[in-house]
Amino acid sequence: MGHGRRKKRTHTVVDEQVPRSLVVKSGHVGRTVAALVQNVRQVMEPYTAIRLRERPSNKIKDYQAVSNQLGLTHLLLFSQTTTTNLRIARFPRGPTLYFRVEKYSLAKEQTFLTPPLVLLNNFGSSNEFKLMTAMLQNMFPAINPSTMPVARRVVLFNYHDGVIDFRHYAIKVKPAGVTKGVKRVKGLPFLGKYDDISDYVLQEAIESDAEDHHEQQAVRLTELGPRMELRLVKIEDGLCDGKVLYHSHIRKTPEEIEVQDQQHQKTAKNKGSSNEGSDEDSESEDVSNSSDNESEDDSDNSDAASSKSAKRSKSK
Repeated sequence: MGHGRRKKRTHTVVDEQVPRSLVVKSGHVGRTVAALVQNVRQVMEPYTAIRLRERPSNKIKDYQAVSNQLGLTHLLLFSQTTTTNLRIARFPRGPTLYFRVEKYSLAKEQTFLTPPLVLLNNFGSSNEFKLMTAMLQNMFPAINPSTMPVARRVVLFNYHDGVIDFRHYAIKVKPAGVTKGVKRVKGLPFLGKYDDISDYVLQEAIESDAEDHHEQQAVRLTELGPRMELRLVKIEDGLCDGKVLYHSHIRKTPEEIEVQDQQHQKTAKNKGSSNEGSDEDSESEDVSNSSDNESEDDSDNSDAASSKSAKRSKSK
């Protein structure tokens, strides 16, 4: 007897603790912006859809509908009008950061199997900065030095003069003060003994305990790309919708903010009532359709009964 074909395992277990991002473009964009989207997907590897083919007609509701099924946590949405824009949102209910991409440069196609180390520099302590730093940090998974002893690359967010510099570097460690022949033999150091992996990048040299003497390790950063300059425009509390928590061009008084909150509550109530009304209308339509069907059945039964009685009278 021949053996049947074995079914291969086609599904994988999704780790809910690992953030998973979706990098897409909205509407029609140019070739350079489309290439920038692909570069940002490479930066977010391995926890992103690198070969996703979205349509210009796709809406945010479409991505929100599949976010729970795919275990998605963040949405990075690029669009292009007179300027290039970037929205970073948290599934399923926000908040959303609106950025204007003032400058950018592309990178070569690369593939990464491990997540990057994330560094944020020179961010303030106001509410918009706290929300922005939390969003940027939570887009990437936390790195445990004991499980991943070597960080291969680093993503840097540096704030200055109202602009956020986005940089992507490769980490290279070389022994300092030794010949080239010794450098070829030396390997990358083990970082399990460090409490915080960021110390590995920030310090210029790392002491090693190999061979019972101290040796210096030179850390060099090589830029991989892409490079972006982002300017925060506004923050909304929903998924690309909702109350405006911060706006860089509009400043409101406490009275105006209170009026805005009241209007937002009214719109939320109206949306809820409209949804309930649509449900009631659908239920009433179902009831009317069922009653119509019942009346049609009764009329059909009466017609059949009258035809049977006519046939009996003719036979008599």
